[in-house]
Order: sequence, then structure tokens, then C-alpha cells
Amino acid sequence: MTTHRFLIPEQLIDLEGGSVRISDKTQIKQITRVLRLEENDLIEAQDENGTVYQVNLTRIGREEIEGRIVSSTKARAKIFRLTIMVALLKGGNFEYTLSKLTELGVDRIIPIVTERTIVRVKDEGADKMRRWLTIVKEATEQCERGRPPQVVNAQPFEKALNDLIKTDKTPNIFICAERSQAPHLVTILYESTPSEASPAVPMSDICIVIGPEGGFTDQEIEHAISLGCIPCGLGDTILRSETAATMAAGLAASFGEYLWHQREYQLDSHNPLQ
Repeated sequence: MTTHRFLIPEQLIDLEGGSVRISDKTQIKQITRVLRLEENDLIEAQDENGTVYQVNLTRIGREEIEGRIVSSTKARAKIFRLTIMVALLKGGNFEYTLSKLTELGVDRIIPIVTERTIVRVKDEGADKMRRWLTIVKEATEQCERGRPPQVVNAQPFEKALNDLIKTDKTPNIFICAERSQAPHLVTILYESTPSEASPAVPMSDICIVIGPEGGFTDQEIEHAISLGCIPCGLGDTILRSETAATMAAGLAASFGEYLWHQREYQLDSHNPLQ
């Protein structure tokens, strides 16, 4: 039987008392009306740091659900932090992209407005952000990842890029440039990793920048390169923005999995007890 997972605020997890409370109306409805769980059934409660608690339900009420912590598991440490900077997309394409990037394990999502972006930031920004956070929360629970991604407010492309470089000092920023001679993202990622890298030294954080419908302008590409961004491609075909974002994130996430397993193999091979 599948054990369903729910994101729970840390203040509702009492580690000393060994209990968990659920007060979110949507989660209560999911537990009582959709899943029809009862007392003594098991669920998984996950905090914002990625720790997962096995919880035995002890009281199911209309306004609150309580449970007893049975065991806990910490999230696996990642090799690098993955950021996707992606232009706002029309229709439901951006919300679709948020969901897929969450499933793929992206750590931070930065919405941007470029010269060719059709969608513009409107006054109802707070409502839009609440909607985005709901989407990533539900996707996090569905895919059972360690923690939800950080989603920031939409901002102009140049400002977002400048802030990223100044505050994060992320050395690996790739900008996807279709119809260019830039090497494939896979080629750049794997060739930039020393085959004999020390397992104790983590790979630097990665940011991948995806443009809007119609792509970046030549001036935007040139400006990004002047700031140290590395142009890359995703193949010979021209991809829709939501497809490109999903594919780029998937390639980077797979690269992270490869590095993690490579590091674990090196650690095991140097363990004298093995």
C-alpha cells in the first residue's frame, strides 16, 4: 500500500513530544475525503529541510489531524545546487514548467522577463506567487522529493542575471541559445568534470537560463556571454520553452545523479572496511 507524503511546517512537528499536527485545509480534505484514511493509518510528513517522518495517525478531526512519529529519514545531500532561470510563458505553460522542474529536483526557479516575453508581470503578483507556491508544494508531495524548490518573484532578465552573479557567485551559468554553434549542454557538463575529482570536493552550483517563446535576442545573448555565461545547445531541433526548460533540468539532474554515484563509489573503494 502506498504511503502518501505531505509537506508540514516545522512548527507543527514536535520532535520532543514525538507528534505531528496537520492544519492545512487542503491536506485535511486530501486525507479524509480523497484518500479516506483512518486512525492508525500511516502517512509521511516532510519538513522544509527534507527530513521525512513516518507518522501513525492518532486523531482525525475536521479542523486538525494529529499523529505520532514512528521513525524519520534525512534527505540525501546533493552534489550541487541547480537553478533554472526561465522566462514567463503564456497560458498554463509556466505553471506546467514549475511542476516539472519541481519533479526533476531543481533547487531554485527564477522567472524572468525578456525582450520577447509575451507575458508581463501584473499588479496581482502576490496572488500569482501564492499560486506558484501551491503548485510546487503539490508537486513536491507527489514526487516525494527532499524539499520544495525556492521560487522567487519575476524580474527583468538583466537584473536577475546581475543579481545571480553578484550574490551567488555561481561559476557555472549556461544560457541556451538555439540556432547557434554552441556545444551541447551534455558535452559541456561532462567535459568540465575531472575524471579523478576528489569525492570530498563538491561540484560547483549550476544555473541554466531558458528564454521565452521566440528565444533571446542577439543582444541578450551577447550581454549574458560578456558577464561570463556559457552558451549551450540542447540538440538540433528547436524546442518550445517549456520543453527546453524541462530537458535542460533533466540533463543537469541526471548529471548530478552520476556525480553522486561516482562519489559514493570512490568513498566505498577507499573504505578499508569494505
